[in-house]
Amino acid sequence: MPEDIARQYFVSKCLIFSQQMLFVKTYPSLSRLSAVSRSGLVFILFFIFGGIAGATGLTRGHEPAWVTISDYDAATVAPPGQLQDGFFFLLADEQADAATHSTYNRYVKKIVSSTGVQNCTSLSFDYNKSYGQMVIHHINIIRDGHIQDRLDLSRLKVSEMQQGLAHNQYDDQMTGLLLLEDVRVGDILDVSYTSTGDNPIFPDKVYDYFQLGYGIPVGKITRRLLIPQGRQLHFKYINDAAQPAESVAGGKKVYTWEAKDVKAIKVEDGTPAGYDPLPGVSVSEYNSWQEVKDWAKSIYEPAANESSPQIKALAAEISGANATDEAKVLAAVRYVQDRIRYFGIEIGVNTHKPNNPASTLKLGYGDCKDKSVLLCSLLRAMGIPAHPILINTMNPSGLADHLPTPVIFDHVCVQVTVAGQQHYFDATDVPQPADMAHLHFPNYKYCLVITDSSTGLTPIPYSGAGSSTQTHIQIYAEDTISPARMIVRTTFSGLDADIFRANWNSQSHENINRSYLNFYARSYPTIETMDEVTILEDDSLTNTIQTEEKYRIPDFWGEEKDGHRVKEFFATNLYSQLNRPDVKKRKMPIGISYPLNYDEEYEIVLPGDFEIKRESTSLENAAFSFAASYFFTKPDHTLHLRYTLRTLTDALPATEAPKYFSDIHKLTDMIDYSVSLNSASAASGFSIVNFMLFLVAIIGTGWGCYYIYRRYDPIPRRDDPEGRPIGGWLILPALNVAIYPLVAVASLFSKAFFTPTAVNIITHATVSQYGAGLGYIILLELVFHAAQVPASVLVAILFFKRRSSVPMVFTVFWAGTILFDIADRIYCASIGVGTEAQDFMVLWRSLIFAGVWITYMWVSQRAGETFVYRAPGYVPAMPEPPASPWLQAIEDQSRYAPPGHDDSTDGDTGTPHVD
Repeated sequence: MPEDIARQYFVSKCLIFSQQMLFVKTYPSLSRLSAVSRSGLVFILFFIFGGIAGATGLTRGHEPAWVTISDYDAATVAPPGQLQDGFFFLLADEQADAATHSTYNRYVKKIVSSTGVQNCTSLSFDYNKSYGQMVIHHINIIRDGHIQDRLDLSRLKVSEMQQGLAHNQYDDQMTGLLLLEDVRVGDILDVSYTSTGDNPIFPDKVYDYFQLGYGIPVGKITRRLLIPQGRQLHFKYINDAAQPAESVAGGKKVYTWEAKDVKAIKVEDGTPAGYDPLPGVSVSEYNSWQEVKDWAKSIYEPAANESSPQIKALAAEISGANATDEAKVLAAVRYVQDRIRYFGIEIGVNTHKPNNPASTLKLGYGDCKDKSVLLCSLLRAMGIPAHPILINTMNPSGLADHLPTPVIFDHVCVQVTVAGQQHYFDATDVPQPADMAHLHFPNYKYCLVITDSSTGLTPIPYSGAGSSTQTHIQIYAEDTISPARMIVRTTFSGLDADIFRANWNSQSHENINRSYLNFYARSYPTIETMDEVTILEDDSLTNTIQTEEKYRIPDFWGEEKDGHRVKEFFATNLYSQLNRPDVKKRKMPIGISYPLNYDEEYEIVLPGDFEIKRESTSLENAAFSFAASYFFTKPDHTLHLRYTLRTLTDALPATEAPKYFSDIHKLTDMIDYSVSLNSASAASGFSIVNFMLFLVAIIGTGWGCYYIYRRYDPIPRRDDPEGRPIGGWLILPALNVAIYPLVAVASLFSKAFFTPTAVNIITHATVSQYGAGLGYIILLELVFHAAQVPASVLVAILFFKRRSSVPMVFTVFWAGTILFDIADRIYCASIGVGTEAQDFMVLWRSLIFAGVWITYMWVSQRAGETFVYRAPGYVPAMPEPPASPWLQAIEDQSRYAPPGHDDSTDGDTGTPHVD
């Protein structure tokens, strides 16, 4: 744009004394109107105020007679290395005439690169249609010494940009947009215009700010101020700005500043909010802040003193429901914060003049001045002293350093007196449910209280209202087998709680979860969410809120390298609180987040005992104090890391920068703690407990296998002593049973059952998030995999000996293996131990293998004819010899003897006895 660079920059710093400044908070804490509602309101206001047709306020004309035309040197070359936007100024000229309320601007730019072409071809002209006009004098392109007139009003598009709607504000700012054609590298762009008009809400007093330096080189800077003689001005020279030359012309006193070959002033990164390193001059006709207060009192007091029936009724309702003055104040504040949504119509005098409070109450919306006046009116109706206060939110620290003027304020709040104590409230804030002691008010430092007794700026004491953040991180990494679990509990208090609630209520929880996950992914790339961020507790009275996050981290310990597993624990949350600007060799101060009270604690459950000495350290400089402690508790195998960070100021002088950066480096080392598994006292050798369990499982299963081998001898399906050799489709299961014993041994030792990690889980299962369940499943897995070794050997021996027991033993072995794997995975999932995708693929292949070959063993003719051999020592049953004829006769005789006949002998004679 043909920018008024001085005003553009100074508005961004909230230091420019321009009639365009709004008397509202630029960024309300919570947007209260939907996009559809805003669009509808704009449509209605378009008809109410007649749109923009036919009254653009933009014309073409000559320079005013009071303007002195400045020359410039087209041959000026920018100092090497100072260009950053592809152009520089040959001339930056600003002149103001207090008598006509006019400001003349002329900017001549030299385009030196394609980037400059991009930045200089779109021109915009901003003015206020209610009381302002703008005359464009010329838009010229000078190319090879020839002037091309590019000012064509027919191509100038004028519209209401309404950028304030994004912040729930509707104003009457107009913008004229002109896109230049055929602009080339090497062209000179010369633009001049004059804006006229002041907001009638302000007294006829001079207040302005002249900037005498830029972030890019300038060949020549000219500033002129004309004021009728007899009017007294006050000057404030900022950053060693030059004093003006004084003269008299046409009955006016003229102040002139001029500078040539002005080098660019680069603003270093990380400077405090509102910091302005550029030289400038503040000008004001106000003699004191009391004069500004008197002006504000004439606007605010009539509205704040209103006591309409509606206001009285609401005040009576609030008083009846609350017994104490404190309770009444808090109820009134919450009503205005919650029931009156934020929306401002900033047109004409309404940029600074509040609406009638009864009207605000009826409409249900208003901006900061409307809501503040309504709150004052309600409290006064209840007999509680309350006054509007004017605040600068963009540069609170610099307010006391500037000359009195009403346009430096951009926000309105309320001061309330309760039991002789002053309290401060922001009616535009989100509803604050806390009690008076815990209710937070920002650190605005100074305000202008609109009351009869006020004669100057009033300091606002700041306690922080207990603002703090405490982060407690629990990491369960007690084994190298399963993923680690991380639980993060954060407690916010005071301002930190207000900020979290605002974010929680204004963003989708999906976005919040994603942002949290990505934050921790910087330290743990494989991290996954176990549960959404949840609010555990929200204590409205003490203004504290506690949240919980749950994550799982696969492959937490990573791969073993050179016999080591090393894990770094870095306090990422705390580190992110510190301002770490890139520019270390500084000429400008460093901004510090203040007040900051941050605590971060880690509890990390490790695999085994570690020899870690209890240590503590601290660090302090002009910006912050830091303390750290490290210790290990052996009963629960937990490493404790505790950090505390407190900031002491909001800005650090450049002279303190070397120590600050040195201490930041030291602090980084202090919050970076590494653990090596080899430093554990039990980190070497096998676990005796698990190894003994392994021997018991091997011996027990081996004895059982031997018993089956010797004693289990079912009848074969085919009566064929020789049987058929292993062949056909049986070759495939034969290969499996041949190599499976080796697989069983490898699987047993690959599970790390014999490491201190495993025994730690078993013997200290209570330290695990999973409880004793993880220890139990490890014990069962150890027994099962140990038992598989002799069992698989048995299957192989029986298979290749073609024993008749193969179908049953093969079936029991594979069915048992599959069922255990399924039960194992189901149980692990139920206690939160993850299973990798490839494990399920292995399980599916095993299911298919078992299903096919178990069926084959029982129905295949080839299998029936192959597995026919009996157990060692088996002797087939011999047939009974035929009976002799003599014995057969005796048998037949006894079978057919008459009843009563007894073949027994009597005595020694052998004579048959007859009855």
